[in-house]
Amino acid sequence: MAFIQNASISNSTKLSITHMLLRSNTQSARGHVLVCTGKNDWPSRIEDDNSGDNLAADLRELVGRGGFFSDPFHNISVLNSSFPSSSAPRGRAELQTTSAYLLPSFKYVPFLPRVSFGSVEALVKGFLLPEKLHKAHDGLSPIHRDRLTRKVAYQNLLFGVRDVTDILVLICGHGGRDQRCGIYGPLLQSEFEAKLPAAGVEVVSGPVEAEGADSAALSGEASGHKSAARVGLISHIGGHKFAGNVIVYLPPGLKTDTGEVHPLAGHGIWYGRVEPKHVEGIVAETVLGGNVITDFPLAECKRFASTEGSPKVEQSESSEAKRAAKGFIRLCLALWVFVNLGALPVLSGDEWMLGKPLNSETFIPFTVISRTQVSPTSFILEVKPNSGVGMERGALSKVFYGLLFPFSSFWKAINTNTPVIRDAWDYGLWSVEIKQPQLQVARDYTPLPAPSEGQERKDIENGILRFFVRKMDGGEVSSYLSRLQVGETVELRGPHMGFDVRERLGSSDRVVFVAGGTGIAPALQTVRALAHRQARPDVAILWANRHRADCPGVAGPASQTAPRTGLPSNAMVDLLGQIRGRYGSKLNYSCVVDEEGGRIGSPHLLNAAGYSSRCKAAGWFGMTRVADGSCPNPVYVDTRDCRYHGETANSAETDRPDRQGLPSVGSGESKDSGASSCQCRDSEGRPVVGGRNLLMVSGPEGFVAAYAGPKVWGTIEHAAGKELQGPVGGMAGMLKAAFPRFWADWQVLKL
Repeated sequence: MAFIQNASISNSTKLSITHMLLRSNTQSARGHVLVCTGKNDWPSRIEDDNSGDNLAADLRELVGRGGFFSDPFHNISVLNSSFPSSSAPRGRAELQTTSAYLLPSFKYVPFLPRVSFGSVEALVKGFLLPEKLHKAHDGLSPIHRDRLTRKVAYQNLLFGVRDVTDILVLICGHGGRDQRCGIYGPLLQSEFEAKLPAAGVEVVSGPVEAEGADSAALSGEASGHKSAARVGLISHIGGHKFAGNVIVYLPPGLKTDTGEVHPLAGHGIWYGRVEPKHVEGIVAETVLGGNVITDFPLAECKRFASTEGSPKVEQSESSEAKRAAKGFIRLCLALWVFVNLGALPVLSGDEWMLGKPLNSETFIPFTVISRTQVSPTSFILEVKPNSGVGMERGALSKVFYGLLFPFSSFWKAINTNTPVIRDAWDYGLWSVEIKQPQLQVARDYTPLPAPSEGQERKDIENGILRFFVRKMDGGEVSSYLSRLQVGETVELRGPHMGFDVRERLGSSDRVVFVAGGTGIAPALQTVRALAHRQARPDVAILWANRHRADCPGVAGPASQTAPRTGLPSNAMVDLLGQIRGRYGSKLNYSCVVDEEGGRIGSPHLLNAAGYSSRCKAAGWFGMTRVADGSCPNPVYVDTRDCRYHGETANSAETDRPDRQGLPSVGSGESKDSGASSCQCRDSEGRPVVGGRNLLMVSGPEGFVAAYAGPKVWGTIEHAAGKELQGPVGGMAGMLKAAFPRFWADWQVLKL
């Protein structure tokens, strides 16, 4: 078959075109969900669009890899499209809804309200799950099988669902993922929009007018075309590395010019590496003639068919034979890799199969996946472990499994960092070192907790860490991190465990955290650790910053000037609010700002520590005064032999003391095995449940010294060259001297 060359691409685009045959390297999708966004481009990860508040993100949470309804034998591909959504239902113009196409079942869902996740679940349960499970699921329990199976009753929960009657031409135009698609996609779209009407197929634009939609009727006369088509751009569909991917979906009711059923009705045809000169031929042969084109240099064609049961992908016998041959070659190559690059004695079994995880001895590469600016000088950096980079054992295992099981995705999730990071979060307070590779220096950074428990589970499964960083003048590592862009590599070592705040708090019930700048990160870690206690203590965070832009909208403590209003919130303030949502009303926080003359003073510390609730203020004739004598006498507890609560022992500790003698992180052993527990005694020498209220100070060196006294460097025996807690000084030391009764059951920790 010959094609008429009727379009060309300007040389200014400088696209590199190769005509090698492209073969899909991803598991074939059993169905496509086309989200109608009305946009022509999206971020590289479409679920990040609109700060993560979008239908694609919701759907991938349920049916994407690792989702609640994920089924490796029923893969659902969620895509964004440039098609606009239908107008909101009549009389509900204020309701924000999103529309979606379901293919190849050829259904259009006009109204998915963005205020309820229930509609998304109804879409998945009623339309996207399979009617019958793959035989591989025969061993599942009846409850599990039932969860993964479609429930027709849920279809009735979605209003206005209708059959698709228009031809759909879908073109990959995801410039945010691949610039070539961003250039080539619109060219192909314009060409299809020109050639379809010339062939008698009307091109329809604008939203689908669904039943009950709050929109005006269309005016004008019918065009006289027998068929109608919609041409749109879609996000990256997977399985291709080159531009020019086109899928033509022909609805089940489509007829030819002679009134007969179209040969490809109910099918989707995927062509790869299409050029504008091919468009007229695709319209003539596939759209009008019902033929699948195989005799010109496009990629291998796929046919998506809608059946009574689950949608399926049709493949030719020759394709199956080629797949079998490729499978044999992959097996041979995998065995060669295993034998020639094995060196099994070098690493332990887990490390051989999975790669070396994050550890406290060596630096491990991570990739920057996002960067969020918080203020002019601070930002949140999000990183994820590298996968399959270089030829380390983890990479080899991915090659091995990838060659053996190319159509499965389980091997892509190999990630040994999960147990390490889960162990660290279970412990409570921890940090990792980040290396500046040019100067070969490293600094400790404290990972931020996730805003929700669901997000935390996902982060742990994927090894994702977030850090709050402030660029400091002359700061080697912070300046280096401020220059990193998404996609670049950063090296981490750790985790390094800090104070065991739950063990040190013990039976006490109050924590005060004085945080300077990015010192808020360990404060949030502490809150997260204490959130899992059955009886949550009262926690007060006093946060000090130089500028209001660091904590917009956060009020100051009592007697401080109220903050200026009208400033937009930032990511850290939002995270504070979300963490409070996780913890509850027993968490309170405030912010003082240098440029507003704010300062955390001794009255604020006393108030946060609950002085007024424990001690009665003395006074005459309505006058009150703060006096330690009004506080009750403390209960005597002998803490001299307790590593957690002894003041002398604490002053000689480093900031990483409480994990010593415990199992290695990620080992799966209990943190209590081999650990020395609280050794507090009462006046008669009997063991008691010890504990101290905690005053914790974190921030720059001068900030910590001002509120708790400076740390000191050890000079003898095991402490030589290590930074120690040192005696309590600063404001905390003065308060302790002035109010010995009140502060008797408090412990000061410097971070």
